[in-house]
Amino acid sequence: MKKYNEDEQEAHREDDVINIEELRDHATLQAANYQQALHQYHSRRIRERTLVPGYLVLRKVQSQVGRNKLSPKWRARTHWFPSLDLVP
Repeated sequence: MKKYNEDEQEAHREDDVINIEELRDHATLQAANYQQALHQYHSRRIRERTLVPGYLVLRKVQSQVGRNKLSPKWRARTHWFPSLDLVP
């Protein structure tokens, strides 16, 4: 059985603090790499689309008055006009 040694335990605690800082730095780098890869993945797959009057456009319903949880979250508009985009 090994006896408790204050100096040895203090050295172990200091080593643990150094290891925790290294692990934290490593986790931060991994998170940054993941975010960058996710951004690149999304950027490769996004496409620019121009809307022309007459296209079917789905708009998210902002007002929940008179609606329940089974009501559709999107509303279709058969004609899209830029000047009417803000009209509910």
